[in-house]
Amino acid sequence: MSKYLLPFIFILAISCTSKKNLETKVDITPTWIKEFPISSNYYIGIGVSDINANPIEYIKIAQKNALHNLISQIKVNISSQSILLEMEREYEFKQDFKSNLEMKSDDIIEGYELVSTYTRDNEYWVYYRLNKNTYRETRANNIKKASDESKIYLKKALDNNTNLKDKYNYYVQALSVLEPYLNESILTDFNNEKVNLMIEILSNFRTYINSFQIDNLNKDNKVMLGGSINNIPISVEYNKNRIANIPLIATSKTLELINVTEKTNQNGVFETSIKNIKIIEPIQKIEVNIDFQKWLNETTSSDFIKKIFENIKGHQLDIPIYINTPKIYLQTNEKHFGINKGKDNLKFAAESKLHSFGLNTVTNSKDSQLIMTINSNTEKGNIINGQKMFTSILKMNVQVIDINNKVIFSSTINDIKGLQLSFDKSDQNAYQKASKELNDKIIPNFINILTGIK
Repeated sequence: MSKYLLPFIFILAISCTSKKNLETKVDITPTWIKEFPISSNYYIGIGVSDINANPIEYIKIAQKNALHNLISQIKVNISSQSILLEMEREYEFKQDFKSNLEMKSDDIIEGYELVSTYTRDNEYWVYYRLNKNTYRETRANNIKKASDESKIYLKKALDNNTNLKDKYNYYVQALSVLEPYLNESILTDFNNEKVNLMIEILSNFRTYINSFQIDNLNKDNKVMLGGSINNIPISVEYNKNRIANIPLIATSKTLELINVTEKTNQNGVFETSIKNIKIIEPIQKIEVNIDFQKWLNETTSSDFIKKIFENIKGHQLDIPIYINTPKIYLQTNEKHFGINKGKDNLKFAAESKLHSFGLNTVTNSKDSQLIMTINSNTEKGNIINGQKMFTSILKMNVQVIDINNKVIFSSTINDIKGLQLSFDKSDQNAYQKASKELNDKIIPNFINILTGIK
């Protein structure tokens, strides 16, 4: 080989190698993006956001995602003495609590630090970490502050000079400040005793709730079907003393109620009224509860705290309402082509329908509050020539009067047609149709009038 050719080959080799290195793309992606870091000393959170999708908020979104990722690594252990175990058994709160804690984690995690950020194409990445010892120390300090604040509220709730509404609110506030730590067993000194603070709050709250008693001051609530009862008086006592300004709520599945007052008056009495009785049941019920919901909504916006207090039920009063239905004397005058043959087809049909509605019929008019009279008659109609078909036309009037001879219901039908192979059979067909008319329309319409349904 020529000695002049060797330098050229060497230069060419170097040139090719340099070109190859330049063409090789260097990967500078951080290792924490390629592989999630594992640490025994830190909780780690990594989040990413799309810059193009969120050109203004992409940094905040990535930070939020990283923080949630960090929080998800903090295992929530429920203490064996936590109130949540009791709540889980009674109300199946465990899953609700975990969801609630996740929503509030942004507010209670402190001391985390930003390790790094990285931008790649349209992606923005954030790397947070939180020292596990720092987290435990910070959480312990926060629990101490929250328990001190909670005990202040609890002492106010237990103070005999605190009014009843404020007592309720102080109990709610005492537990609300501990909400981020409901999985803990917070043992603290209170009134010279070592207590589990959350259990102490709820135990005293139950005593407070159970000190309310509701009483029906009108023991004999009887009303006629379709009637009404005005101003049913209901009292509220706390530790056996009548209490003013206590909100009540009266409800019923069958009765239409109008609450005359929203809360107890200065005499500790609340009033509700029944507009009119539309359902035929001999005994119906009004349920009365203290309406703590308004106080609860004023004190906290936390759905989880609300659920805890809503499930601690106080005294409920059930007021029976005795419904009297009028006794009905039923008489019929059923004529067939102008002749009363002693048949009682319509009487039987009407009586059966009345019984199906829960109304009683009597055999003596003196024992009744209402008298129902049914007058009916058939007339012969046309004969269809060539077909041997006979037509009967039935006219029927139904009238109901009360003990003062006042007409409270009346219905007349003039053209019920029976069609059969003879007049007798067409007469029977017309009465069958009249019985159906009584069942389907006339008696139900009478019941609607009786119960006040328009």
